[in-house]
Amino acid sequence: MNKIKVTTTPLVLLLAIALTLSGCMPIDIVPMGGRGRMGHHDEMMPQRSADDTESIMFQIVDHMIEELIADLLRQDIDISTVAVWGLRAESGERYRQTIRQKLITELIASQSFQVVSRDRLQELLEEKGLAEIGAIDAKNAVEIGPLIGVDGFIDGYIFLGKEHYVLSLSLIDASNGIITWAKSTEWTVR
Repeated sequence: MNKIKVTTTPLVLLLAIALTLSGCMPIDIVPMGGRGRMGHHDEMMPQRSADDTESIMFQIVDHMIEELIADLLRQDIDISTVAVWGLRAESGERYRQTIRQKLITELIASQSFQVVSRDRLQELLEEKGLAEIGAIDAKNAVEIGPLIGVDGFIDGYIFLGKEHYVLSLSLIDASNGIITWAKSTEWTVR
């Protein structure tokens, strides 16, 4: 039987329950003392299939997105319309757009933000002759934000290693180009 030790924070506990109920694998929950991390047994675990590994990765990424959005919602920020600019990926490039869409979905579900769709964002940038702009920065945010009707831009970075995941997001105020919020979360799975 596969066993994974996890911290017992409420969201991690929900993840463990979801994995168990979905039949992905039975889980022993053991407090590890580290926040936001999944621990491991000292014994070697049998190899998981690629589908199982991808499923677990997306469950963890979903949790990471929820954690970051929950933190963003706790902030006193006067930004209501955003565009999710993009996610840079050191590793995990093939999942970048899927994770970006999950982020958009979570922002909309929060009912705290209006989100300009990717198609609409691209269309507006092309109309204004700005389609070739790469990463968003302070100058671009101030120039583009008012043109496309957004108060802020969500920018981010993902790293999806074999056993280590990092998601870092920031919110750039389109009125002044200042990063008004930034947060990262990391998970290690063994």
